[in-house]
Amino acid sequence: MYLLDGKEQWVLIHIEVQGQRDDDFPERMFISYYRIFDRYKKRIAGFAILSDNDPNWHPHEFVSELLGAKETYHFNTAKLIKIDPKILANNDNPFAWVVIAHRAAQQTSKNAQARLRMKIRLTQELAQQRYSNEAIRDLYRFMDWIMQLPEAERIQYKDELRKMEGESMKYISSIEQTALAEGIEKGMMQGIEKGIEKGMMQGMEKGRTTERIGLIMRLLERLIGPIDANTRELIERLSTNQQLQLAEDLLAFKQPSDLHMWLKLFGTSP
Repeated sequence: MYLLDGKEQWVLIHIEVQGQRDDDFPERMFISYYRIFDRYKKRIAGFAILSDNDPNWHPHEFVSELLGAKETYHFNTAKLIKIDPKILANNDNPFAWVVIAHRAAQQTSKNAQARLRMKIRLTQELAQQRYSNEAIRDLYRFMDWIMQLPEAERIQYKDELRKMEGESMKYISSIEQTALAEGIEKGMMQGIEKGIEKGMMQGMEKGRTTERIGLIMRLLERLIGPIDANTRELIERLSTNQQLQLAEDLLAFKQPSDLHMWLKLFGTSP
């Protein structure tokens, strides 16, 4: 970037998202720091987004000391569960709403009915936000993916969506179509008003699976590089629960071998 006086300034930012407690995490932050510094010889700002649910785990520095020599690396942190909910609710930044949805998913992970109620409330609130139509649809997709419901609760949720449409709540109709219509032909969409038939449910599930795999592949490519066709096929053959577990675990991947080891342990070995 360029400063107001015209001088060039490098701004190197290293960000890690950590979803579970890992006592080696500060060391990983330090390793990334010195590798970036060794390559570019520029100053780096490190940020850690801690999205786990352990309020007592909040690492912020790495310290190494031996025979009088000492190295301390301090990095910035954002502990999501410690952010005041009132601050999130009053913040117009869409990422504040992402954090709200993430925390709701954590809090309701073991109670399907509680998750159903929370998802209905968040959908109502999202529909009233002053975001762009595209932003609302993207945020809904994120919420729908992170707050998945068992079949019985999912049917109840769809019933509530139709009631919201009857109340003319902004964007609900387009949200539902965007989130569920991939892989479903236009004629099937008419079935939403009359009652979803069995074949349509299969089409919806296929659309959800396609979207889930697409998201997993995009995240993997950002983290460890291109994914070959054979590995993609193995991921597609995983069960729904295995794919959801992979979506959570892949944030810790650093190289292709991490993915291959995961598939060997939890899926199908490549």
